[in-house]
Amino acid sequence: MTLLNPEEVVQLTQEIWAALVAPQGTPQLELDDLPGYEVLATTDITGEWNGTVCVACSRAAARRVTSVMFEIPAPELTETDIADAVGELVNVVGGNIKSLLPGPTVLSLPTVVDGSELSLPDHLELATEVRFSWMAEPVLVSVWTDVSPR
Repeated sequence: MTLLNPEEVVQLTQEIWAALVAPQGTPQLELDDLPGYEVLATTDITGEWNGTVCVACSRAAARRVTSVMFEIPAPELTETDIADAVGELVNVVGGNIKSLLPGPTVLSLPTVVDGSELSLPDHLELATEVRFSWMAEPVLVSVWTDVSPR
């Protein structure tokens, strides 16, 4: 049974992006399929439905996101700033996806890693994946269902 369709994920992600990252007059998130996911953030949803939400993007996109969200000039950004911004992004996306799923459920704190370090457990199965671009940089939102026996 599919709980989320890609169109729902596209719509909520674009709305979140417009509110948090792309203020009026700046490029919006567009459907695309660019390679290069270097920064990844995940948050787990547990309860009636169990799974993981992932937001991944290029390092350049992560820096731009951070600069816009925190109003910090790019040269002044720290790795902590970038992790906080991408973590907040997955937290908001995950919370909105959680609202579309059967409840009650709980959202975990986000985890942010370098793209080469992400290793999802074998008990997660890809449920939905949507690929975007923002300012010619890749952005990915994926939802993984926990298929382990309860």
